This record gives sequence, C-alpha cells and structure tokens, in this order.
Amino acid sequence: MSKRSVTIAGLLVLVSLALPTRQSPAQTTATYKIGSKVADFAFKNDLGKTVKLSDYRGKTVVLVMFANW
Repeated sequence: MSKRSVTIAGLLVLVSLALPTRQSPAQTTATYKIGSKVADFAFKNDLGKTVKLSDYRGKTVVLVMFANW
C-alpha cells in the first residue's frame, strides 16, 4: 500500500469513529430506581461456571464492569 492509501484509510476510520451512531430502542440505557427490579442476566465467571443475577436474590450485589480498549 502506498503512503497516500494508508493516510486515506486512517482518515476514513477516524471520521467513522467521530460520527454519532443511532441506537435502536433495545440499546437505550434503562434507568432503575432503588428497590426496583432489574432484568435477570447470566454470564460465565472465571471458572467457566454460568452465574445468574437471580442466584443472588435478597443479597447485595456490586457489579463492576470495565473495558480495556
């Protein structure tokens, strides 16, 4: 690839990242109040065991989510 092609490709990537994206209604952020019920979900822990939020009903749960970009 020529230097010009790489530059143009890089600019296209930057422009596409800068454009706002439309979210479908299913992707909007839900707002919950203290005491309200949340949707049940499941995930696999570090040991590969499937864990559901409902498994911890009645207990305090702290969720820590992060992304390492």
